[in-house]
Amino acid sequence: MVAPFEKKKVYKGALSYGLGTCGYDVRLGSRLVMWYSGIVADPCMDVLPNKGIEIDIQSDGFILDPGHFVLATTIEKIDLPVDIEGSVKDKSTLARLGLAVQNTVLEPGWRGEITLELSNHGPHKIVLREGMPVAQVQFRKITIPEVPYSGRYQDQEGVTLAKRVA
Repeated sequence: MVAPFEKKKVYKGALSYGLGTCGYDVRLGSRLVMWYSGIVADPCMDVLPNKGIEIDIQSDGFILDPGHFVLATTIEKIDLPVDIEGSVKDKSTLARLGLAVQNTVLEPGWRGEITLELSNHGPHKIVLREGMPVAQVQFRKITIPEVPYSGRYQDQEGVTLAKRVA
């Protein structure tokens, strides 16, 4: 289940979102987490503790500089049955501009808003706007029954940082 659910629509005449032929195109939510202030990146990231700067996307958008990385969230919430797996993928149009969505697996039984890992691999700044289509989720039926997901990212809302592994 996807909520809010939309049939295929076009955002500002450029990017599609909603139900597509091969999946569901999700939109960018209103919050981001970044690990830098201004244009100077912190040269060292300690995995634990994992803290970032949470920001709201302003009406004129958020500028993702070349070589930078942010976590974001989707507007849509996903609720997968135990026999469906989801894979989060790039949108081709944005990938051709350098925006990479690190591929994420949504395990059978997983539910929540998707935390997206976004990187700018291109040479130009990319404007991220709330509501813009940003990734595609492809679904696959699992033929062998799975134990439903019940891990640490179940029911996540907003941008969810990496949980402690120890």
